[in-house]
Amino acid sequence: MSQSFFYHHKNGISLRKLAPLDLPALRDLKDESWVGTVNTACLNMQDQAAWFEKVSKDKSSLYLIAHAIKGISVPVGLYGFTDINPVNRTCSFTHSVYKHSRGKGLGKETLQAGIDLTFEVFNMRRIDTWILENNIAELKTSQSVGFQIEGTARQAVYKCGQYLDCHYLGLLREEWESSGRVKKYKGSCNTSYQPKDKP
Repeated sequence: MSQSFFYHHKNGISLRKLAPLDLPALRDLKDESWVGTVNTACLNMQDQAAWFEKVSKDKSSLYLIAHAIKGISVPVGLYGFTDINPVNRTCSFTHSVYKHSRGKGLGKETLQAGIDLTFEVFNMRRIDTWILENNIAELKTSQSVGFQIEGTARQAVYKCGQYLDCHYLGLLREEWESSGRVKKYKGSCNTSYQPKDKP
């Protein structure tokens, strides 16, 4: 399959827009990871097709599939913008890594590429998300790239006999810009949109 990547990050992650061929893997991911996510869904391919049709027309969201070009040709995960607000320049993110790509640092690299794209190319001012307390890996990864817990909804989500806290995390543009990780890229985190020389 010919991949149509539009963003190449300096950390080796490349991103392309979600396509119909990704829907079976995303359904399987949702079936496997629902315990650690806010919503519970029971999906079939008809549901996935309807969801894809909806989000393809929704200007407040954008879903991207990540590939690690260095050594791995198959998709490694998903990064999505949701609740995009062009007036306030804010959005939320969703982030998942396929089972075969876990434990290799690719989840963190995918999240880095996604948030760098969000700030660098789409010019957002703030990104936020909700993470359940039992999703320790996602909570740790998000905090490692600069997100801060700004609040907690106590016992907000029911999962299999227990009520779980849900943490609200946020990252501001100035916090992203001042991070050592971004500074090391010397003004550009990607290799896709390099500034052109002025005449």
